[in-house]
Amino acid sequence: MMYNSYITSINYKVHYAPIRKNFIYESAKASSELERNIDILISNIKDGKAPASSLDEYIQKDYSGYLGEYRIYVINSKYSGNKEYSYHQGEGSCDTFLGVGKHDRYAWIDIGAAKKFVYGYNTYGTSVSINLDFPKQNDKSHMIVKIANILMKGIDHLIIPSLHHIPTFEIPELKIHKIHYYEDRKNDGIWDKIKDELEEFIPKEEKVSFDESDFDINQCVECSSILYLSTKAQSTLITTDAGFIQQTNKYIDTDALAEYIQKLPNYEEGVVYVYILDLLEDYTLDSGSSNVVVKENIIIAIDSETLEESDLTCNGIKVRYTDITKPILDGILQIVWGIGRIESNYDMYSGTENEDLTWSLYDYPFKKYGQLDEMISFRERDALMRNYVYNEITISMKKLHTLFKNFAMFHRHLDNALSNEELSSFVKRWSLLEYKINKSKQLIAIHKYDQSYYFAKSLSYDVDEMHEIIHNTAEKFESILTCNIEQTSLKTMRVFAIVSTICMTLIYIFRNKLWK
Repeated sequence: MMYNSYITSINYKVHYAPIRKNFIYESAKASSELERNIDILISNIKDGKAPASSLDEYIQKDYSGYLGEYRIYVINSKYSGNKEYSYHQGEGSCDTFLGVGKHDRYAWIDIGAAKKFVYGYNTYGTSVSINLDFPKQNDKSHMIVKIANILMKGIDHLIIPSLHHIPTFEIPELKIHKIHYYEDRKNDGIWDKIKDELEEFIPKEEKVSFDESDFDINQCVECSSILYLSTKAQSTLITTDAGFIQQTNKYIDTDALAEYIQKLPNYEEGVVYVYILDLLEDYTLDSGSSNVVVKENIIIAIDSETLEESDLTCNGIKVRYTDITKPILDGILQIVWGIGRIESNYDMYSGTENEDLTWSLYDYPFKKYGQLDEMISFRERDALMRNYVYNEITISMKKLHTLFKNFAMFHRHLDNALSNEELSSFVKRWSLLEYKINKSKQLIAIHKYDQSYYFAKSLSYDVDEMHEIIHNTAEKFESILTCNIEQTSLKTMRVFAIVSTICMTLIYIFRNKLWK
């Protein structure tokens, strides 16, 4: 099956990207060892919960024999029956019926655990999920269709996720600066977790530096000023038995705050800023329940444990946006490397962004459920390396487009403009360019991202050589055009001088008649 990709450009406008991806699908029965281990695990469930780590361990061991493939395990154990159960991911995390590998390219979903599972938005949103969305063991007529639907969503959101933007952050050395505004408490543990995860995630060739600054708002006039100017109030009327009560909630306008931040004297272009607001008084961001907002290269996070409950639920339990660690990491990956959220995917037919929470239960940086156990999965790791390759190809293609656009102004074909020797050199470089692009495509298909990146990176040398050939020819054209223009100007001036002299002579001869 072939897929086309839709991405957003750096100015966040959706457009079609000619990135075609072909997949070969194959269905297979699980190994007897894996089937036996899963049956034992499910049959021993007593309290309705099984450890997700145990099931993940069995699947990871089975996957070790199929490295290089994408595998989605669909579990339909004979011991599930009418048993109601789910998989526990740890203290404070939402239970789940599916999982995603961290380093290995696999995912799993248990149909038996999904049959009574309800999660998603409670009252609004485009991705409200209920248990009817998932296949049930007694629903034989729709079983295959519903399984196929979940697998297709897994492909769209895990295997071929949409790019958030391209090109990626084009600077020689990435700088991430954490700025912490606090009143009487400091929370440094959040930033340490994010740094550790990024350092393990980022390739060694990437130059990244982390800076930290902490400011006490009570002693920093500049800090308190921009927060004061960005603070707004929203009033709502609440109906009670006694009548109406007016409630006023303060919130921070992130558009205004980002604008003030960009005007600060120490603001630098090309730096990713992470502002963590650790305040005594309870605020929200943009009058909503979210506690992290991304504005171009600025991430604004508010560290509060008393935010209102969100509209997201997990088996009847409302989710609170209290953990800002994963959303901050989400924003950094999105800004720098163009890795979009797992909930978002661009529809290949309409080119619009859709949100779907089907695969949002497992631990990973973008999800709204759970703790910081499994921050980054294979989805983000593969997307990072693919984006590096796409970015290098994009840069070379932009140079090539500019080259031919400028040459088109001379209204000449290359075979008429270049000498035989120049044309031969140009064709050789063009053939080498095509070879490198095809080689990069082949290597990225088998997950050899390092080698694919080197081929994509070397495209710039061929483009520069072609640019040099065209540039030398263009200089000759400019000289010819300049000389022709100068000769044409001289001829025009001579003709004008002759005509002017004749006219003045005639006027002088017939001056008396003209006067009468």
